[in-house]
Amino acid sequence: MRMNVAVIFLPIDKDIKCYDVRLQNGKRIKYPLSLRLKREFYRLFSKQKARTVNSDFLFLNIFVHILEKL
Repeated sequence: MRMNVAVIFLPIDKDIKCYDVRLQNGKRIKYPLSLRLKREFYRLFSKQKARTVNSDFLFLNIFVHILEKL
């Protein structure tokens, strides 16, 4: 069984605020089906090309929210 669990090697100080960047306005951001299909199609030919889909999603959907916090 594969679990998606983040492993933190060093404890984070209590005074440091941490944000889940995939949780925006109380809702978890998911990859749209179209991007998931595109990523899997690209993965057939090149793992690097598939990562560009991840980067595009990250920039368009998550960095925008990070910039709002700054």
